[in-house]
Amino acid sequence: MKISLCSVPVEGAGTPLDRKRSEGPLPVAPKIAIVSLMHWMEKHGYSLDDCDFFDIDMIYPNDEEIRNYFLELNPQVIGLSAVVSTSYQQIRRISAIARETCPDAWIIMGGNLAASSEAVLKNTNVELTVHGDGEIAWVNFLNYVKEFGREIKYEKLKKIKGLCFYNEENQIIFNGFETHIPPSEIPFPDYDILLQGLQDKPELLNNYLRVGLETGWFSFDPRAFESHRKPHVAGVFVSKGCVARCTFCQRSTKGYRTLNNDSLEDHLIMLKDRFDVGFIQILDENFGSNRKHTYEIAELMKKLDLLWIATGVRCRSVKHKDIQFYQEHNCSALKFGVETGSQKILDIMEKNFKLEDVATAIESCIESGVFSPLALMLGMPGETEQTAMETGRFIGRIARLLGTHPKTMGYDLFYALPLPGTPLYEYGEHVGVINTTHEGAGKYLENVTNAGTYKRYYVNLNGAPVKELLFWEWLVKLEASRTYHDHLRKNGRAKSVIRTMFEKNQKLEEKKNPRLSLKYTTVKFSYITMFFDLHLDGNKFIDRLPKWFIYPILKYLGYFEYMVQSLYPSNKVHNIFSIVPKNIERITDEKIQRFQKRKEKSLRNIVDLISNPSEDEISSAEQARLELRRGL
Repeated sequence: MKISLCSVPVEGAGTPLDRKRSEGPLPVAPKIAIVSLMHWMEKHGYSLDDCDFFDIDMIYPNDEEIRNYFLELNPQVIGLSAVVSTSYQQIRRISAIARETCPDAWIIMGGNLAASSEAVLKNTNVELTVHGDGEIAWVNFLNYVKEFGREIKYEKLKKIKGLCFYNEENQIIFNGFETHIPPSEIPFPDYDILLQGLQDKPELLNNYLRVGLETGWFSFDPRAFESHRKPHVAGVFVSKGCVARCTFCQRSTKGYRTLNNDSLEDHLIMLKDRFDVGFIQILDENFGSNRKHTYEIAELMKKLDLLWIATGVRCRSVKHKDIQFYQEHNCSALKFGVETGSQKILDIMEKNFKLEDVATAIESCIESGVFSPLALMLGMPGETEQTAMETGRFIGRIARLLGTHPKTMGYDLFYALPLPGTPLYEYGEHVGVINTTHEGAGKYLENVTNAGTYKRYYVNLNGAPVKELLFWEWLVKLEASRTYHDHLRKNGRAKSVIRTMFEKNQKLEEKKNPRLSLKYTTVKFSYITMFFDLHLDGNKFIDRLPKWFIYPILKYLGYFEYMVQSLYPSNKVHNIFSIVPKNIERITDEKIQRFQKRKEKSLRNIVDLISNPSEDEISSAEQARLELRRGL
């Protein structure tokens, strides 16, 4: 039995890459899902000689190249790994080519896009999806094909947990989530499999590496400049899953588990010897929740003389003594899921911590000499000008601790994007922005293809008028700068030993990241935004003007720019122009304050209160649909 496993890009079908896989500050994350599927297959009697990996995401082939691949291999089973929901267009494209060239092959899809299984199964050539952890379901399905070939036996398929499909009566069937494989069986990136996926382009394996000192993440650590240090940084997972359930986040797995540290040591030694790796990026979405395991990793990094960063850490997972320990054991940077400077929005996101917890963790990093960059999100339901200002003041507070202006410090501002399988998406359905039919879901997925978490892709579930939501980003920057300058006027300019390094990092980012210029070129007529960023953000004179005077002027300047932008047909492809909902009731402070417990203020609870039918009131198909929508 010939089997093909294919990675799926997130860029829209036919879209040129705006950034090569070799560009960007950090390495491409290894395709660990496909690696794990192939390891589990081999463990259960399948020869990897009969399974081919085609890394479509990395190679980025055209239609003809994909067609020739399937014609030559002629697989009986084609598995498509769609890691995120913005891969919908590519799934439709690749599955169409696969069906044309291999008319008798099974086409099955896994990954987070499976939360939209109805839309995928109805609107593409995919026949079955796997929702949740896929290793066991994948092998069980291969066993089915081995026994029954191309014959469809619905009663047999219904017994395979994790599978989703339409039955003979055209009803959606979801068999419930399959259990996950034991933590001891979760592999580390297998570079021989990753190399196989590159087909006849082995040089692309270098995209899984970067030069450590060119990333900007290790520049603040003097140890990074030691002459003996090997140059490259590579990514590795040391845990899977998350202890939190943020209401905007797609969960790819249920629960949280840590990987085997003995196997990790072997893997890290291989990276050092084979790829000249002296730096490690820990890719976990929830690093550090198991403190004993984390300390062992830090000790291992010290033992192997590897500098390391963790780019997904919960602020409540670390105390000051932990951060000090990590720094002493080769930690250069920790990035926390900050998201906002407003307690109200933290509660809506179901973060389950206080704003001061975030501030304490970042301040501990600053005191310990551990770099901790900020990334924040705007636009959740409940966002207001007041909450945006609170976020700005929080940024200004951190900037004054660092002794450098927020603009130099650098921070990322993202916008909330509703993705299937999250309460945010479900809220979008309830307020009427996202259609609940498979046709409507497919249209929405088309709209968010190519979408990043930037303002131009924002889907307004908040109910705020356009002139307000456009101003949120400017408000954050204005309040951050004003807070910083107010501190300077009262306390004088602090000497910052890292200010120069921030400035160098900023220049490095401008040089190496081609996406920065897209902010002013993707949407036609962005001259006012450019002028604000270059001349008004950080301007001491602007910061001294009364808010009641300058803020309304800037707000309406931003709205004027938007109105002019609306006249350009090419701008209509962006969500802020094409998805303009009306009459959405906003989540006000008064509505939130009536809840006593923090968890009750979560968007998840708000969605449950809007609509939460009991299981005996809905059909089995509706129950399957609800399970898919709610996800993990």
